[in-house]
Amino acid sequence: MFDTLSLEYNTEFPNLFTFAITMVSAMVLGILLAFTYERTSREISRPIHFLQAMILITIVSATVIQAIGDSVARGLGMIGTLSIIRFRSSIKDTRNLVFMFAAIAIGVACGVFGFLIAIVGTVAFCTTAFLLHFSSFSQRAMVGKIKVEYLDTQWKGAEVERAIKKLCSRIRLTKKQAVTGKEALKFQGTFELKLKRGVELGQLLEHIQQQPGLAVLKLEQESDNYNNI
Repeated sequence: MFDTLSLEYNTEFPNLFTFAITMVSAMVLGILLAFTYERTSREISRPIHFLQAMILITIVSATVIQAIGDSVARGLGMIGTLSIIRFRSSIKDTRNLVFMFAAIAIGVACGVFGFLIAIVGTVAFCTTAFLLHFSSFSQRAMVGKIKVEYLDTQWKGAEVERAIKKLCSRIRLTKKQAVTGKEALKFQGTFELKLKRGVELGQLLEHIQQQPGLAVLKLEQESDNYNNI
């Protein structure tokens, strides 16, 4: 049936049935895309407006493509109209941008009667999103900074780094300074680190506190921009 819709459709005299099929298809696939986003997102708060926008943009894209049809003049007019509109909302998360682009692609495919392409593309996209969600690409690793203090007589810089690295996948010394103490010379080192998967900051703190002569002055976790996968 979908293969014959493009033959029955006339851009000058739109068919109500084919237009309705296009809108329903775009809406259903948009809902499937929004459902996939919600189930695979790691955001704590539920982005209701973004979910609604993904569904609505599929319908808007399909409507625009249907309105333009095969007319070059309509296409140029639509470009001029859209250039007047200023979109002030910025999408900072790359993953959200990909989902929004997928919603637009679904609407465009439905608008040109590429229903098979829209369905297969949506299923492939959603399946890949779920696979990534349960794969190692989606596992978050703690990223942060630690500031330690140690005696020069007990520890050397390289030894301190090796002691901390036992629970870290990456570590880098960013700052080192000498502090004069009453008993002996002390050093303070600040390290940027990325913990191994499954390791928490509390475990790292406990591990360092078990090392004699090594004290933790500051331990903080930095925000990870890739934790929404």
